[in-house]
Amino acid sequence: LRIPLLYNYRLQQPPIHPMYRSRSITRRVTLLPASRSTSITAIPEPPKCLGFLAGLYAHGDDALYNSFEEAYETLKEVSPELLASFEEELKESQSRTFLYGDKLVSVIDTVELDKTATRTLILNRRPHLVQTAVKVGSPGAPYTYGGPAPLSETHLGGLALSLLMSPQARPHCAIIGAGGCTLANTLTSFDLSSLTAVEPCASVRSAALLFFGADTSKFSLVGGDGLSYLGHQPPSSLDLLIIDADDGNIPPKSMSTKDFFLDSVAPVLSADGVVAINAIGTSEELSALEATVRDSFPNHYTASIPAPPEAEVDSDRHALLFITPSPIVPHELEALLEKRPVVSEPQAWMNSIHQSIT
Repeated sequence: LRIPLLYNYRLQQPPIHPMYRSRSITRRVTLLPASRSTSITAIPEPPKCLGFLAGLYAHGDDALYNSFEEAYETLKEVSPELLASFEEELKESQSRTFLYGDKLVSVIDTVELDKTATRTLILNRRPHLVQTAVKVGSPGAPYTYGGPAPLSETHLGGLALSLLMSPQARPHCAIIGAGGCTLANTLTSFDLSSLTAVEPCASVRSAALLFFGADTSKFSLVGGDGLSYLGHQPPSSLDLLIIDADDGNIPPKSMSTKDFFLDSVAPVLSADGVVAINAIGTSEELSALEATVRDSFPNHYTASIPAPPEAEVDSDRHALLFITPSPIVPHELEALLEKRPVVSEPQAWMNSIHQSIT
């Protein structure tokens, strides 16, 4: 999609999942020749799909662009009518509707067979990963918290299992990388002393409030960098810390080192504190992260739980790490889960835990 501004051009088929393919994205578009006195002005309000498509064009081994920024700037010059037709065709052929989209995030409703909808939050730089997913009564309907995120859409709800691993009855909690805040909503549906959800991206915070029912009457949603947040917390002030951060690496490299765990996490963690980490990587990368965690917390126990098959993600690359003051005992955890159902499809999670912990 290298656009010569004074010629006809064709949008190349992006290297994307078939669910997002659209005939309209390969149509021929004519740009009228510009006279010397004509200037090309920016689109005041870009179509909602612009950032999402930029991510698709810049993603993967066969990406058409070297960077997201390059793809985004190029797509800004595409006819808004063409981009709008892509949105319309996606709605008609695949029941997917863009509720919101800016450069960084997209919110998409997908109609299910029962006429309800699944609402997803996508970070456009990583368009194949679902950051947040919730069920709504119908496309475009307001969302109010109705339970943990569906496992079939995202396994990240499994991070809430960490609440059951804390020996504290009313823990002080923090989430680094709040996203759409469904995890925060889940945790605060149970009894906590406090919860702070840290999300550095203003677009994500806005989407959480507008489309994912972030209930900030029950928790604090703050901006800023996770490292800075931890650096300003009093010693031993957190009983539960969840790290679901992303900078292209999950967790970010800055949050994968022994220095990070020793200098930023350990000082703010209470003596019987719990840490949960979302991790994606090769088996070697996951093993290295687990080894770093074990070395950083020699008096705690570390368990790596792969995503259950029901999540429909590569369980060899997606895992949740739990750092606990005592070993995880599956039958005890299962009993607690019956009383406090912090995840959807609890049996799927228990099967994965049983297989991982001997």
